Amino acid sequence: MPKRVPPLTDIQINKERPKEKDSKLADGGGLYLLVTTAGSKLWRFKYRFADKEKLLALGSYPEISLSEARKQREEARRLLANGTDPGKPKKRPGKRRRNDAPTHSRNLPWNGTSARLTTLPNAPAR
Repeated sequence: MPKRVPPLTDIQINKERPKEKDSKLADGGGLYLLVTTAGSKLWRFKYRFADKEKLLALGSYPEISLSEARKQREEARRLLANGTDPGKPKKRPGKRRRNDAPTHSRNLPWNGTSARLTTLPNAPAR
């Protein structure tokens, strides 16, 4: 059975200061605030999908408030309940993926010049 964690408050978040190592403030349900040694406060959601532990970055505090982070956590949990990985980006129709670009030289047009130049034209001699 999961351990019961008291929910975070804005006062606790604002009082938290950077330490020698990164620290975590748990809110429960897999949501926590990561406080880095540099002073950044970052929302993270820890979950399991397909028997693997995963981590979803939700944004930074105060840009993402405590209540907004909780809403994002609940949405991610809804997706998990439906069998969808919340960390996997949705495919956008019409967008060309990076892998669709030609990568082999046989797919590129050849202009008849050598790919390697020994000297640049109009370059001074060494």
